[in-house]
Amino acid sequence: AMLYRNFVPSSMKTIYRLIQRDEKGLPIVDTEWANRGSPPLLTVKEVDDIIERLKQEDGRIYGKADVEQLLINAAREKLWKQGENPDLAKIKFSKTSVRNYCTMFKSKLSSAYWKE
Repeated sequence: AMLYRNFVPSSMKTIYRLIQRDEKGLPIVDTEWANRGSPPLLTVKEVDDIIERLKQEDGRIYGKADVEQLLINAAREKLWKQGENPDLAKIKFSKTSVRNYCTMFKSKLSSAYWKE
């Protein structure tokens, strides 16, 4: 159930590998699935900054489209700080990434900020 609700960002195969390692008495490192896939698009600090800005401005999130727009704006700001022109970059987040960031936002914001 945890896998299907995306609480564990991993596959059943990875879970079974971890169980086998445990049965063999091998150490289980808690970062096994943290290193999977591409690096995060935004750091935890950047997400926390977005959340703090929402709280200060008394902002609301009305769905995935709002989260996607927040992510695009943050990515553009990140590019700007790196000295790149954000207008020339095609910034697009996958549906999975948007869904994962929605989960992160929901976990860090009270329901008063989330209006669906």
